[in-house]
Amino acid sequence: MATPHAMTLKPVSEGSSEMGARIYRNQEKLLKLLSLLGAPQTEMPGWKPEMPNLETVSDAEGSETVLAHNQRQLLIVIEAILTKSPVPTISLKKHLMECGKAAENQAILHANLLKYANVPVGATAPWNARMHDPLGMTAYCYIMHNQTVMLNTIHAKNPDLFVVKLRDSACCCGIQ
Repeated sequence: MATPHAMTLKPVSEGSSEMGARIYRNQEKLLKLLSLLGAPQTEMPGWKPEMPNLETVSDAEGSETVLAHNQRQLLIVIEAILTKSPVPTISLKKHLMECGKAAENQAILHANLLKYANVPVGATAPWNARMHDPLGMTAYCYIMHNQTVMLNTIHAKNPDLFVVKLRDSACCCGIQ
């Protein structure tokens, strides 16, 4: 069965962005783990996922260091969810320039992982915020598209959990 386009990662090549390619390879590893959420083998006693080593980006190499840091933090949360361990508090970094929107997307991914794990998200956490997913062919556009694919993967594991119910002031019922 073919994978729908919306669920396909867009590769970032070394030629277009060396640091972006590292972030992309990390996204592949994280998506593989996200696909295990709720899988039957996670219910087997003693099962433990093989945790990947994520590539890093140093501060001197570029602003993608923020994204690489946040990916390592998300990996910690994913591992806790998969092993049914308490989800730890993590610290995500923000960026105001080039990779700022991708870093915001990582915060949305984190909030959705918390919601998936039935961990209180808090009123300010953006679990239902809209992902930045611009059209374009730059490394950052591809990275943000891939983040949307990751979010869709999380939502597909329990679609009912992520329904946003709106209240219509003229109506007494919620609208989905």
